[in-house]
Amino acid sequence: MIVGLLLAIYVGMTNMTTAALFPAMPPFIQDINIGLLILIVNLVTMLIVSSITKPKDVAI
Repeated sequence: MIVGLLLAIYVGMTNMTTAALFPAMPPFIQDINIGLLILIVNLVTMLIVSSITKPKDVAI
């Protein structure tokens, strides 16, 4: 969540677009909303953190 927030702040301050990030990509990639990319970054970060911090088995 922090990663997405920081990325959204950076994108907002610099007016970055997907076309600026990926200039060599085809136009349909460049037209993707930057918010979708931030969402994907958040999901990947969540999966990485979740896999690293798996809960320990608790005996009942």
